[in-house]
Amino acid sequence: MVKGNKYIEYIKEYFRKNLPSYSLEKQNSHGPFWHIEYINEEVLVTISGDIGFQVTVDFFGSKYPLWQYDYSVNEKAKTKIENIEYQLSSLKKLLSELE
Repeated sequence: MVKGNKYIEYIKEYFRKNLPSYSLEKQNSHGPFWHIEYINEEVLVTISGDIGFQVTVDFFGSKYPLWQYDYSVNEKAKTKIENIEYQLSSLKKLLSELE
């Protein structure tokens, strides 16, 4: 079990409150590296990072980095809670469009 990674814990809380139809698929943390995945039917969301982080959405058999949907997330790629919150907000908009 992953313990004590504040970024993973923040993401888990965000999904619980804002994207409850997504289920935690897996999570991992080792040193500064962390990784978490959520799934909902045909959509897999992967968020991973260390000093920086990225969000990838896999749907209909293709993977897309979040920046292809919202280029502004490139400005918010350094790993810190406010940037994760920004990217998760953009992700939520994308996922609502996929439904």
